[in-house]
Amino acid sequence: MPFDCRVCCVSVAVVARQVLRMHTGDWEVASEELHEFEQLERFARTEECLAANELVAAWEDGDAEKFAATLKKNVFKYLLNPVAVIARKLKLPAEEGAAAGSGGKKSKGKKIVLEEEEEIDLR
Repeated sequence: MPFDCRVCCVSVAVVARQVLRMHTGDWEVASEELHEFEQLERFARTEECLAANELVAAWEDGDAEKFAATLKKNVFKYLLNPVAVIARKLKLPAEEGAAAGSGGKKSKGKKIVLEEEEEIDLR
């Protein structure tokens, strides 16, 4: 099958959208949207789709090691720079007990947190 730039652009945009959804704590929406895009046969066979699925699976399983390893894939490194910065800093939320023990707020549901509190201007 010849290279199709349109599929590549759509795939990268979908992954970027997933990263931003996760960054804002919309895990369920990110997962649902990914499943909708998987209905497009050409997208479902891309490296971007596989990586996004691995990321969602790691979140669902609460597997921080798999989550971090998936984010090190080239798919996430070569997004637009502001999105790539956000992707590098994505972490699974700490367990409620660990957050309470450290004096932090308890986690409500599955949300994404950054390593450091930092504002990122996407303008």
